[in-house]
Amino acid sequence: MIFVFASAVVGQNILGLALAMLMRKAPKILSTLVGGVVVIAWVMPEIVAAFALYAFFSTDGTLNVLLSYIGLGGTTWLLTFPMFSVIMANIWRGTAFSMMVYSAALAEVPPEIQEAAKVDGARGWQRFFFVTLPMIKGSISTNLLLTTLQTLGVFTLLWVMTGGGPGTQSTTLPVMAYQEAFKNSLIGYGTACHGDHCAGCAFCSGLHSRLEAGGGLMATQAKEIPSVANPRETTVRLISSIVLALIGISFLIPLAWMLFASFNATATVSLSVPEHFTTEKLHGYRDI
Repeated sequence: MIFVFASAVVGQNILGLALAMLMRKAPKILSTLVGGVVVIAWVMPEIVAAFALYAFFSTDGTLNVLLSYIGLGGTTWLLTFPMFSVIMANIWRGTAFSMMVYSAALAEVPPEIQEAAKVDGARGWQRFFFVTLPMIKGSISTNLLLTTLQTLGVFTLLWVMTGGGPGTQSTTLPVMAYQEAFKNSLIGYGTACHGDHCAGCAFCSGLHSRLEAGGGLMATQAKEIPSVANPRETTVRLISSIVLALIGISFLIPLAWMLFASFNATATVSLSVPEHFTTEKLHGYRDI
């Protein structure tokens, strides 16, 4: 949770919003160059980015070489500060997405409203908090969801840089699931870890849906005017609900093996449902 909150919820969103606002004020050529550099970090293959960041934070890496010029080199970042290293690495890799989302959202804010607030005497920080942020609240909540879900699934970056170590200092649920399932041969325990990971993703998605239904992160309390239902609308809603439920079930079918296998620590990798799935052993979930 520290990794997800610090790198996605705080780091990528705040830095992405800051970059988007700065790029609107900077010269066109500078904004283009900076935006291109930031996007490169996002579009490169994750394994390539992971090795690049490992080289950056390693003992003889770029960071220590730069710090040595001011007498501060020699720190073993990946051993002494593993969580800080992977948090900074994930911020570096994923900020471009937030930057593009917020750039598009800020472009949709009418300049007339900003000018009117300025004429009324609102200062820069007041226009930002009371005019800009409320107008892009939908983009903020959506971007928070997407960056959180993306960070919850980060594996390659962590595995290449620290392997979840030293010890378990930088271990997340995807890393733990891999270690238990494929290194310790505890497939059930590994799938239980992944089950918890999926539950966290579902919680974040449900929270986002709840916020959107309530009008967003900064919504004011407003009561809907009840509409008069008609038979046609009721039928359409019913058919839509049935179709949506069927699609949801179809998405759950591939996850059936994972759910059944997580009930037994000795489950093996197989395309068939384990024969012992009826024995509800929750050892893996309890141990987590």
